[in-house]
Amino acid sequence: MTTRPTTSPLFATDATLGTGPESALAPRLDPGGGVRARGFLANTRAPGRWFNFLLGLVGDWISYLDGRAPLTVVYTASATGIAVPANVVEVEVTVVGGGGGGSSGAGPGASTGGCGGGSGRIFRTRLPRATGATGGSVSNMFGDTYDVTIGAGGAGGAGGLTGTTTANVGASGGTSSITFNGAGTLDNPSDTSIQAAGGQGGQLTTGGSGYCGGGGAGNGAGHGGLLGSNGEDGGGSTPRAGGAGETGIAYLTATTGAGCAGGPPGAATGAFLQTGGGGGGGPLGSDNRAVNSNGANGADGTGGSFTRGGKGGTGCGAGGGGGGQGATSSGAGGDGAKGYVVVTFHFGAT
Repeated sequence: MTTRPTTSPLFATDATLGTGPESALAPRLDPGGGVRARGFLANTRAPGRWFNFLLGLVGDWISYLDGRAPLTVVYTASATGIAVPANVVEVEVTVVGGGGGGSSGAGPGASTGGCGGGSGRIFRTRLPRATGATGGSVSNMFGDTYDVTIGAGGAGGAGGLTGTTTANVGASGGTSSITFNGAGTLDNPSDTSIQAAGGQGGQLTTGGSGYCGGGGAGNGAGHGGLLGSNGEDGGGSTPRAGGAGETGIAYLTATTGAGCAGGPPGAATGAFLQTGGGGGGGPLGSDNRAVNSNGANGADGTGGSFTRGGKGGTGCGAGGGGGGQGATSSGAGGDGAKGYVVVTFHFGAT
């Protein structure tokens, strides 16, 4: 695919030719409707200003249409005071919160933790600039600037637990938002803010909830949820439930994005009550344009026998994997991935 040219298509834009026998004349001369309809004849010479007109007209149209094409911007870092481009008539936004961290493994004599974090919630909407006439004036949904806040990923629960110590839960991911600031050049009564909460951290006995639920711990630990589904329950004699997802949200049209598998038991056999960390939930993958961030894997337990941590989910907003248990001490839960914001501007007539 050809890359976007860096040279402007505009041609013959000076006020006059500036040199030669026609220096005071405009660079472009319309050859008239007849010539434009018929075209140039063979074996004839046409004035240079006619060619300037035709090339300039093509350049003008390219520049105009380029200015009306939708503009999409992806944010993975917070920013303030960003200018809204000129001639915007509508914006489309997708906001994704940070992923929840996985819970740690418990001490070798306890049976809690090791569950994956849920992925960040997702909110998508479209905002028209003008919402209609009210008392003879137009009310607008946004002014001239906007601010973006990116929710951080939740920290995984701290590991290193021994004895019968209960696991540490994972922290929830942070809230992402985009706020279109108040009155700009048009009548706007207040700020307009769109927010998406972060996913829940992995809990003691369940995966974290979120757009995709985190997987539950167990002998054969559960996968994180896929495309808005619940996390998978763990297996074995002490299975932990997968976290709740948000299947059925009509405004989402995901095509990719996956929760990752929970870790299996280690090679050595241990008499642990909680085995295998659950997988972190995956977010809406189709919006991860130029975004490369995943939930972190949970850490394995340590000792002569141990269970492995679960894998973090894929993409910004994914949850972290749960930590494993070990004969010596437990592994930490994985951190969730930060969220992101996607803004698409739609332009009207200039």
